Amino acid sequence: PQPDTDCVNIDIRAEEVLRAFGYLTVVAAGVTGCVEGSGQGRGWAPVSARVRLAAREIRFGAGERTVDAVLSGSVARGVLTADQLLVSRGKSRLSGKGNLNLTTRSLEMAVTGKVEHLGEDLWPFTVDGLVGGLTFSGRLSRTLLDPLFVGQIRGEPVSVHGRRFDLIEGPVEIERRRIASRELRLVRGKTTARLSGEGRVAEWTGLWRDTLRLSGRADLRGRAEDLLTLIPSPWPLTGPVVASLSFRGTSQELSGGGQFEMPDLRKGSERWGSLKAALTFKGKNLTVPHLVLMA
Repeated sequence: PQPDTDCVNIDIRAEEVLRAFGYLTVVAAGVTGCVEGSGQGRGWAPVSARVRLAAREIRFGAGERTVDAVLSGSVARGVLTADQLLVSRGKSRLSGKGNLNLTTRSLEMAVTGKVEHLGEDLWPFTVDGLVGGLTFSGRLSRTLLDPLFVGQIRGEPVSVHGRRFDLIEGPVEIERRRIASRELRLVRGKTTARLSGEGRVAEWTGLWRDTLRLSGRADLRGRAEDLLTLIPSPWPLTGPVVASLSFRGTSQELSGGGQFEMPDLRKGSERWGSLKAALTFKGKNLTVPHLVLMA
């Protein structure tokens, strides 16, 4: 932002200021802009000001990735009101409006945005194996250093460790050590899976990667043809599929089990009948302890 003649110009190393105010896990290369206002006394309560600031290379905790941000707003009675917050990394953008209590650091903000490249632009954490982009909207709350996002996401298409989905959408809750959803919808071809559950990390380091441990349930309805491209099979099976599974573990080493049904099982054009099975899985190993095939 370009400073006005009435503004106090700012060009500082943000790390020094953030540490002075106790924001030890937020680091930025620098801040430029201007502040126009007045106030005297101790603390933030007496301060009244308009601010226009730009911060570059913001890093959160031990995270490797950085973003740039531009803020326009005001400070009054100890509260920073963001009229417009723009955060960018590459072609990805987040915009927000809301309030930050400068004393308690409590946060309340509405945000929307788009992550253009999940593998490169997701911030402040890194999750390996993601390809594609997504849009999001919702609210940030709790505190600046321990934020909670509650909202909706939508990505099409998205690949997770090489497994491509035409659509991923639904409600999510995201915080430093946890991501959860009551009903995340994954669509591949004519098959839809509805997931409920959560992923957690034991300790926040800014990197999720393979430390993210998952637990939850998936209810699936669709076609066998869509699943066989995810789980290779020597047989060209076709037909409708209904399944209910529970799972736990990391994204690359899941284990769990459940029920699997195919009421009209076919191999190519040959009808085999109906199939009901109980199954368990661990990583790439699949076990079928119970199977009924009726011609």
